Amino acid sequence: MNPMIMVYTTFSSKEKAIEVADKLLEEKLIGCYNLIQISSGYWWKGKIEHSPEWGLLMKTKLSAYKKLQKRLKELHEYEVPVIAGWFVPLINEEYYSWLNEVVKE
Repeated sequence: MNPMIMVYTTFSSKEKAIEVADKLLEEKLIGCYNLIQISSGYWWKGKIEHSPEWGLLMKTKLSAYKKLQKRLKELHEYEVPVIAGWFVPLINEEYYSWLNEVVKE
């Protein structure tokens, strides 16, 4: 069994997020993505920062995670991007089958 996982990262612009996400789709590292406009607060270089960002939520398989993480680091604009993943314990069979067809690891 190759579990489905969700992987999350953020970008400073919608355009950059779509550019990277579409490349990951083309490379078949993800099956699909959702893009969400967010407001972020975080520590950076000794002070608290606030900025608008775009959250990118990607659906893929566990077996593709290492390649996906490596590729995200190569394509990402941030010096220290978040690349967080978690298992999806429950998923409908039809979606799971489709994801296994489209993601090539």
